[in-house]
Amino acid sequence: MMIENAGDGFAGTGPLLDRSTPERLPVALVAGSTVLCEVALAFALVRGSAPPAVAIAVHVALSILVGALALAVLRRTRSALLVHLALWTFTAGPFGAALAAGLITLDLTARRRAVDQDFGRWLDDEVEAREHDPIGRLRSDLLDGRLRLVGDGAVRPLRATLEGDDRAAKFEALARIARRFDPSLSHVIHAALGDADPSVRVLASTVLAKLQTLHTREIATLQAAAAQAPASAEASLALARARLGYARSGLIKALQVRTELLAAGAAADDAVAAAPHSVPARALRDAIRAAIGAGGPAPGAAR
Repeated sequence: MMIENAGDGFAGTGPLLDRSTPERLPVALVAGSTVLCEVALAFALVRGSAPPAVAIAVHVALSILVGALALAVLRRTRSALLVHLALWTFTAGPFGAALAAGLITLDLTARRRAVDQDFGRWLDDEVEAREHDPIGRLRSDLLDGRLRLVGDGAVRPLRATLEGDDRAAKFEALARIARRFDPSLSHVIHAALGDADPSVRVLASTVLAKLQTLHTREIATLQAAAAQAPASAEASLALARARLGYARSGLIKALQVRTELLAAGAAADDAVAAAPHSVPARALRDAIRAAIGAGGPAPGAAR
């Protein structure tokens, strides 16, 4: 348990959680219902079907109800969208309600477009925060399920974290995968992509995209190095290993896996051509060919 408390620190999920956007559907329903009620009340007043005193009383009661809902949302998500709706409705009736509803729609749309950037910035800060010290690495291995405590200790694997309702714990699990990814953890990302919480799905998509980008950047760098030194077996061998690693990562679909395997095989052929007697080059080429023949990545081949 002391290891659990001495692990590496987080760059911080606080700012991200503090910017939580209220649920779009409840806010939209409250805004739309308020507009409809105010418009109906105004029509009733104009047509004379509701006395002015009754119309004013209903208007005040509706404003108070919206205000109470606004305070509840403000406490839970720190969003003042419904507060503005309550104030505009109380002061300007149906016109204020319609204006506030339009502003709420624009605000929610803008927040939805910005959520990927928010997760991306938070994840960048988390990934680049600092390297793990020995205690931090040991704690991550424990949480990932690579090590187990016997006796009184117990650690939940990352996959089990996604089965609960703790959003912060899910964010932490995905951030750990982003920091120290291993192909054996790819199933956790894919499970998070189907999570019931939209914010978890967005973060999982961000983690997946960033890991894919890391692989493609490495491959592009090695491709440039191999092109500059076509006679270098080491450069071609490094490129073949990188492409094979991407194929085995679990981050891409079956069609792209085969594409990467074929490209890895071509790079391995170049390495063998440059150094016919190289044992590592021939072993890697054979492993890639076996993977292509089996229709998937070679499970026993090392990067």
